[in-house]
Amino acid sequence: GTVHPQSPIFSLPPLILTHSCLPQKEILHSDLVMCLVIAVLTFAISASTVFIALESVLGYVLYALAGLVGFLTHYLLPQLRKQLPWFCLSQPVLKPREYSQFEVRSAAQLMWFEKLYAWLQCVEKYFIYPAVVLNALTIDAHFVSTPRQDKFCIYCRALLITVAGMKLLRCSFCCPPQQYVTLGFTVLFFQFDYKHYSEGFLTDYFVMSMLFSKLWDLLYKLRFVLTYIAPWQITWGSAFHAFAQPFAVPHSAMLFVQAVLSALFSTPLNPLLGSAVFIMSYARPVKFWERDYNTKRVDHSNTRLATQLDRNPGADDNNLNSIFYEHLTRSLQHALCGDLLLGRWGNYATGDCFILASDYLNALVHLIEIGNGLVTFQLRGLEFRGEDRGMLGRRG
Repeated sequence: GTVHPQSPIFSLPPLILTHSCLPQKEILHSDLVMCLVIAVLTFAISASTVFIALESVLGYVLYALAGLVGFLTHYLLPQLRKQLPWFCLSQPVLKPREYSQFEVRSAAQLMWFEKLYAWLQCVEKYFIYPAVVLNALTIDAHFVSTPRQDKFCIYCRALLITVAGMKLLRCSFCCPPQQYVTLGFTVLFFQFDYKHYSEGFLTDYFVMSMLFSKLWDLLYKLRFVLTYIAPWQITWGSAFHAFAQPFAVPHSAMLFVQAVLSALFSTPLNPLLGSAVFIMSYARPVKFWERDYNTKRVDHSNTRLATQLDRNPGADDNNLNSIFYEHLTRSLQHALCGDLLLGRWGNYATGDCFILASDYLNALVHLIEIGNGLVTFQLRGLEFRGEDRGMLGRRG
């Protein structure tokens, strides 16, 4: 479609703007050329002896650099841009130019900290983590090739470190805010505390990433439970709420065990009848495609004349919803990926949900998949009339 100058896409940096406006065929040609260039550079660096010659210090330098850049990009800058940084300040330290405006009518101005955030992400994704993976693959290849008395053959170990390296590279694109934490704990745990349990950096990282994915899920569930059962958050609308709240306190230990099991098996925790008592639901896939919720707009071009004369088919709620869905979805197609890269939505990962709120409407934006400059999302939750319904959650 045509991108108008008033579109939010024109607030992006030139690199992001150029890539977003390219036709699909040119993007494929560019990706093909870049794949060949990256493959040649990767093989050239791997064939050199730089990782072997600097084996004793290069790994720790790369780990420290990844941790420093990750801490600055995914913790410090987002905290300084929050409405209440660390819940200690009453306003953001790094404010956008439109912060004091009541209603913004033009595209947001590009700020220096947004450029810094985008460049730090590019350095982290395209330089630091590939260097970490190449260094680990080179060292682990010598570690795997040495004769060892274990139950895994050399081909199985080679396959394992290859899969672990691809997982590290892929996670740096789809879950960037969590990688520096996992990387740091992997180095501290297997390089200093329990070095004799190490099976190579990539294998250690593979195990630690699975453990931390469950720990992140447990943290989100505990935050949800503690926020939901807080006395000032509960609507005391019935006798059951007043009855269940005090009687749920002695069962806090059981609730914690339920949260642990729920995180382990990737099952949601559901409040029983909206009360403070939670029950664990059945296991389900972490990532899945839901049914297609495409809406159809009704107008004179796709409606019979007799129907138009009999009644106005475009005045119902479904048609109003479809028109607004088309408009908002098209706008998000132009602006969402760039806004995420600029940090305007904060930290994000695959499966996160964001709420777009106005005076009359709320919309739920679900990030289904995140890749290299690609975001797949689903928009839902708009209602022009009727009851407000919906259950919001965040799944890591």
